[in-house]
Amino acid sequence: MFKIYDKTNIKRIFNLFLMATALILLFFLISSVSATTYIVSTENSTFSIYNFLKNNQSPLANGDTVIFKAGNYSDLNLNVKKSITLKTSGKVTVRTVQIHNNTKISGFIINKNFYADNSNTITKNTMKGLFIVDNSNTITKNTIKRSLQINGANNIIKGNTIKGGIWSNGAKNFFKKNSVSKESQIVGGKNIVTSNTFKKHVYIFDNNNKINGNKVANNYKIHTSGKNNILKNNKQSYVDLVLINIGKNSKGHVLSVKNVGTKSSVACYIKIDNYDKNVYNIKVPKLKKGKSTRIIIPKRIINKLKYRYYETTYYGGYIYLDYKNKNKDADLSNNNLYVGSDEKGYRVYFSMM
Repeated sequence: MFKIYDKTNIKRIFNLFLMATALILLFFLISSVSATTYIVSTENSTFSIYNFLKNNQSPLANGDTVIFKAGNYSDLNLNVKKSITLKTSGKVTVRTVQIHNNTKISGFIINKNFYADNSNTITKNTMKGLFIVDNSNTITKNTIKRSLQINGANNIIKGNTIKGGIWSNGAKNFFKKNSVSKESQIVGGKNIVTSNTFKKHVYIFDNNNKINGNKVANNYKIHTSGKNNILKNNKQSYVDLVLINIGKNSKGHVLSVKNVGTKSSVACYIKIDNYDKNVYNIKVPKLKKGKSTRIIIPKRIINKLKYRYYETTYYGGYIYLDYKNKNKDADLSNNNLYVGSDEKGYRVYFSMM
């Protein structure tokens, strides 16, 4: 009878263990040997480098590394289809970069545009042109001279200096410790925006965004639109009163005004205009921090925003907060609603005027 604890069987098991261990070590050895490092220099022609990186017949394989020696490759358009690592040894300048999936790239100066598809790691580069990415990329410690455009989800954008703005259309992106010089817009929901420095307005749309610990330059602010957005510990000068669109009821249109900033706001007004002139004012009382009040715009006032165009009736105008609080906050751009027409008569929209 076979017994697992017989001395003979124990010896067999031990030998099998040794064989298995040897096979695992051999596997890793073969894997490490199969990854090749290639060196590129300006002595190689632009055409030969381009073909080496893009051509499917090239010996370059997934997992390989290509190191560029210092030099100006200003006519080179890097187009990399394989999952490789691109590095530099010294200052390296290329014209454009296009990487597809699972590529790592670091240390390059890119004079024109940079495109990345999915699951790439992009670190310590300088992009002078457009920088456009799709999904699941990790983008860290780059200097981006223009704007960063994101066309997908699950990207990590951390520790970058962005001289333009961020234009993001996708969910579950993570933005942390970036310095952003120009106006930005983040759309898609479930994004995390934390510990960034914004030097102009940033607009964050859709639902369930977490916006925490950001710093905004004086006279600018974070603008949000959507449900269940969490704003916490952001340092900005224009954050006192927020105008919220509630919706229609039998008496007119319902708005809410909430004090999310200063200890106590001063009394102010909601103003309504039809593009040309003010048609109505509604007084908003003093509000302590965290408190809100509901305001009803009567139907007769909404009807003052009607106008005729080619025998068709339309609605048009703005609803906005007009106030100066104890922090001398005279900003209106986050506190505007736009009245327009729809199939049911009129609709109130968030406005970025």
